[in-house]
Amino acid sequence: MAWSKQQDFVLSASLHQGALVANYPHDACDTQGRVRICPTQEDPLPLFLAQVYSQNHPSMHRNNKGRFVNGTVQGAQWYTLLGGMQDWVFSDRHSLELTMELSELMRPEQAELETMWHQNLPALMRFMEMVSLARGVEAPLACASLAGLLLLNYT
Repeated sequence: MAWSKQQDFVLSASLHQGALVANYPHDACDTQGRVRICPTQEDPLPLFLAQVYSQNHPSMHRNNKGRFVNGTVQGAQWYTLLGGMQDWVFSDRHSLELTMELSELMRPEQAELETMWHQNLPALMRFMEMVSLARGVEAPLACASLAGLLLLNYT
């Protein structure tokens, strides 16, 4: 965390496995983890960024299991995580970090890793292009003016 405080990050992603979804802040809406929906002043930017990733992945955008909507979910709606990195980055560093769950398998076989890389590369590249949105552009304006980027595919 000390190292993170010395950097000027505006957008980051944490890569996980165990589901196929783009998870956006917040993972906890209150100190007890009881509130499940917590809008932010940056809405709809976190959701938009999750959609950018999901829509540029070959299958994530089709995931509507449980609380997932088109392969996206606000963390607190899925499960509450108090004191997580994603929320710390958002509240303390005034930056955005999304958690990308890249596979429903907790431990994919080594032989599957190259396929997973190629499935996620277009989404990762498109997500990185969104860094300018996280630099203070007002979210509703950014989403309205750049919504077309969501469906442009990387090749």
